[in-house]
Amino acid sequence: VKEAADEAKEVAEDAKVDESVDI
Repeated sequence: VKEAADEAKEVAEDAKVDESVDI
């Protein structure tokens, strides 16, 4: 479960970075 949570967190961070790049 912890692994899945870490992966989800990483994906969320990647999405956040993509948004910043778009801006």
